Amino acid sequence: MNNITWSKQIMSTLKASGVRYICLGPGSRSSPLIAAAAESLLEVVVHFDERGLGFLALGLSKVYREPVAIILTSGTAIGNVLPAIMEASHDDLPLIILSADRPPELRDCGANQTTDQVKIFGSFVRWQVDLPCAETRLLSYLTSTVSHAVALAKKRRGPVQINCMLREPLLGNPPDFSSYSSHSYEEGHTILSEERIEELASTLSKFEEGLVLLGQDAPEEATHVAKALQWPIISDVTSSLRGKTQVDIPYYEHLIKNSLVASPVAVLQFGRRLTSKTLMEFLKKTPPNIYYQIDDSFARFDPYHLVTKRFDIAPALLANSLARAIPQKKESSWLKCWRMASQSIEGKLETLLQGSYSEPGFAFTLSKMAPKHLFLSNSMPIRDAEAFFYSKSADTRIFTNRGLSGIDGNIATCIGIALTSQIPLLAVIGDLAFLHDLNSLAILQQNPLPILFLVINNRGGGIFSFLPHVSQTPYFETMVAYHHPYQFRAAADLFNIPYYAPTEHHELISLLKQFEQEPKMAVIELSTLRDENVIFHQTIENELRNCLKPLEVML
Repeated sequence: MNNITWSKQIMSTLKASGVRYICLGPGSRSSPLIAAAAESLLEVVVHFDERGLGFLALGLSKVYREPVAIILTSGTAIGNVLPAIMEASHDDLPLIILSADRPPELRDCGANQTTDQVKIFGSFVRWQVDLPCAETRLLSYLTSTVSHAVALAKKRRGPVQINCMLREPLLGNPPDFSSYSSHSYEEGHTILSEERIEELASTLSKFEEGLVLLGQDAPEEATHVAKALQWPIISDVTSSLRGKTQVDIPYYEHLIKNSLVASPVAVLQFGRRLTSKTLMEFLKKTPPNIYYQIDDSFARFDPYHLVTKRFDIAPALLANSLARAIPQKKESSWLKCWRMASQSIEGKLETLLQGSYSEPGFAFTLSKMAPKHLFLSNSMPIRDAEAFFYSKSADTRIFTNRGLSGIDGNIATCIGIALTSQIPLLAVIGDLAFLHDLNSLAILQQNPLPILFLVINNRGGGIFSFLPHVSQTPYFETMVAYHHPYQFRAAADLFNIPYYAPTEHHELISLLKQFEQEPKMAVIELSTLRDENVIFHQTIENELRNCLKPLEVML
C-alpha cells in the first residue's frame, strides 16, 4: 500500500469522527498527509511557522470546541508546537497532532531530520500512538486507532498525538525490498594496538578503488590517510576541510550524477553525518565490500546501513597512526580518473557560474571570497554549498545546524556564533528560515555584531520545487512551497539594520568586499525565482554532461 491511500484513510476517519479543521505546516516527510488533506473535505489552514501554527489551532479549538488537527513534518517542526500543546493541555482544549516520522530503519542511525518523536510531548498529551508504515492489512487497525484518538481528545479534553511513520517514496509506490542487500556490522575498537594498526593499514592498502569521506567534525589528520592510500577525498561542506590536499575532489556530486566514475570497493569515513543524498544513493547502489567508520561520539551515523565496521576511537589519533603505517604509494589510475573528471567540471563551472546572479552562482561566488566564518542555513543554501562551494584557500570555517536540519532559530544561532568568536560572520539564510526567526534580530540592538545576513528570497520553500511528484500537484504553491510576497526591507528597518537589495552580480561583489574590508551588521536580500532556479540547475547538469562526454572513452 502507498502512503497516499494510507493518509487518505486517516483524513476520512478524522472527518467521520467530527474533525472539521486541519492546520498544516509545509514539509517533505509530511507530503502524503498534506496531499490527503488537500483532497479531503476538511477545511485547511496553512502557516510556515509551526509555533504559530500550534496556537492557530488552539484558537480554532477555543471557538469550535471540537478537536482540531495539526499536520507537522519531522524534526524540529514538532518541537516548535510544544508551547501550544502545553497551553492546550492545561486549558483542556482538544488537539490532534499528526506528526510525520521516518520508518523504523531510519531511526537511531543518524538519518537527516530524524529524532525520537514518540512520547515527545510527555504528560502534555492525553494519549499518543506510533503508527506503523502503510500496510493494506492494517487499514482496519488504522481506522480504529484514529477514531479512538479523536474520541479521547473529546472525552479527556486535551491534545493527543498520532505519530505517522512514512517510508519513501513518499508519494509513489513502495519499492521491492527483496532487492536490498545486507551487510554485517562490527562494533567496538576503542583502543588499537600497533599490531592492529598495521593490520588495518595492510587491509586498506590492498584496495586501489577506495574513497575517504570526511564528514562533520572530521579531523584534518584524515587527509594524510587519503594521501598515503592515494584515494580520492570526498569532503562534506560541513567538514571545513575542502581544499586541504591535492587528493580532494571538488564538485564530486556532478561526477556521480553523470555516472562517470565506478563505485568504490572500499570506503573509509572520518567524522559524523554527511550532507549529500546523491553521494549516499551512489554508495547504496553498489555497496562497497568494506565501509569503515571512525568516530568517537558513540552516536550512530549510518542511515543507509552500509557501515561494515565501526571504530570508536579518536579519529585524529587513528588517522595519524594509520598514515604512518601505510606504505608509500604512487598516484593510482583510480585517483587520476576522479581528478581528471573533477578538473573538467571545475573549468566548465567557472564558465557557467562566474558572474552568475543565481542560487548556484551565489555559492560559487562565496567560495571565491573565502570568508573566515560562514553559516549555512538548511534546505537550498547548504545543498548548493555542497555542490558549488569549494574554497581554494581552505581557511573558511563553516557552521550549520545539522543536528536535526531545521530552519528555525538560524538568526539567533548566528548571533551566538559571532558573539562568542568575535569574528565577522557571513550568514546565508533562506527566506523561510529568516521569517522563522525575525524577532531574534532584536538581540542585535543590545549587541551590535559584524554579521552579514545574505538572505536568498525565492518566495517560499525552494527545495520542494526539486521534488517532481510534489511540485506538479495543484496544492503545491499554497500548502508545500508556501508561496509568499514578503521582502525584508521593513524588517531590517524595524531593527535599524542596514539593508541592501542588489540585482546584479557586480553589485553583490561590491557589497561583499565592503563587508570584508569593514565588517558591520547588514542584511543583503537576493531575490530569485524558484522555477528559474530549477531550470538553471538542470541546465548546469546538462552542460556538465556534455562537457564530460569526451572523457567517457578515456575513463
